[in-house]
Amino acid sequence: MGENSAASESPPRHRAKKGKNRMKHELKTLPIYWDMVNSGAKTFEVRKNDRDFKVGDILHLYRSVDADFYGAEFMELAVTYVLHGGQFGIEPGYVVMGLGEV
Repeated sequence: MGENSAASESPPRHRAKKGKNRMKHELKTLPIYWDMVNSGAKTFEVRKNDRDFKVGDILHLYRSVDADFYGAEFMELAVTYVLHGGQFGIEPGYVVMGLGEV
């Protein structure tokens, strides 16, 4: 990228706690958001909480241009934090999840 390596480094990723009850969720993600997560610029995911997301869960984010099909490219991330809706302007029934390395 640029000559200043500090400016081009990705922010540190957090590791999720390992546990026996980790759920794996396969999620379609629009390319603009998938690319931002992949680059490290976006370290969170906002989703409807229809899967009861929890810290330690694994997300398979598929780069998908079509709502009906999963894309071939995916990344595996861990949920490191869950902020539930109904507070701070987040709609009830939605969550903001912190993302980190598995």
